[in-house]
Amino acid sequence: MDFKQLQYFITLFEQGNMTRAARRLNMVQPALSAQILKLEREFGTKLFERTNRGVSPTASGKKLYELCVPLLGNMNALRQHMLAFGGEVAGEVAVGLIPSVTDTILAEVAREFGKNYPNVALRVVEGYSGLLIDGVQAGMLDFAVVNNPGKSSSLKLQPLMSEELVLVFAASQQACNVRTLRLPQLSSLSFVLPARRHGMRVLIDRYLESKSVILTPKLELDSLVPTLQLVRTGEWVTILPISAVHRDIQQGILKVRTFPSPGMRRELVIAHLPRQPVSLAAQKFIGILEGKLKQIAHGFPKGRQPHVIADVAEKSARV
Repeated sequence: MDFKQLQYFITLFEQGNMTRAARRLNMVQPALSAQILKLEREFGTKLFERTNRGVSPTASGKKLYELCVPLLGNMNALRQHMLAFGGEVAGEVAVGLIPSVTDTILAEVAREFGKNYPNVALRVVEGYSGLLIDGVQAGMLDFAVVNNPGKSSSLKLQPLMSEELVLVFAASQQACNVRTLRLPQLSSLSFVLPARRHGMRVLIDRYLESKSVILTPKLELDSLVPTLQLVRTGEWVTILPISAVHRDIQQGILKVRTFPSPGMRRELVIAHLPRQPVSLAAQKFIGILEGKLKQIAHGFPKGRQPHVIADVAEKSARV
């Protein structure tokens, strides 16, 4: 038995299919089958039952997996610690990012990361939280920055930051520029919001329902760029994290109003496999990303925000 054989076993266990596991390991299926057979002979027990739809672990296979996961995690941690000890930041980082992050700060983060760590190859995949979580679970991504999915049985979730969601509208939009804007009045506005399957939409609906406000958007759109294009026309409004619109706010194109306390907040987390510690290179990327996000989210102190006006209020609000 050697370390590679254990990696082959873990990959097959997690994929549940010989063809997919071989593809992920970049090897031919017969070679993978031969390595698993060697393990079974050495241990004197079957690790998998072959079926028409793939492979299913036996009781022995499940036990071996439980023993291998911390072992593999310790080996990865050992490698990363030694690289860090030697001062080397190199390798490849595959990261998944949600659109509200890629569309706002990815260019700045990638530029700074590339300048500071030229020996790291960076690969970024954009997608919504559910898709990125699947990518991490399949081993295609080292980690992903996603909206907190809540309980997850297979991923480790590391808090990144909490961010406020705000009402976003064009500077020329008259209905939102009134002195007093009450929550029930929102239902008369032309909203463009993500579809109900979207994690951010769940947060929005949950908050408004707690305030006895039912909001029916005139358009559901799961794409940030066209959403902002519509809002800039002055005919539409939306609800987004403040980081997604910080440039338009600074330029005076868009304005925002915050919601009554405790307000709407989304929780961004780093999701990765428990047995796969975040590499040194990935930690450096996360550090730069976190710094940029917090700089944007907290860059407009209350009462001194450029082009930011008062709270949406249940009873009244001050400009």
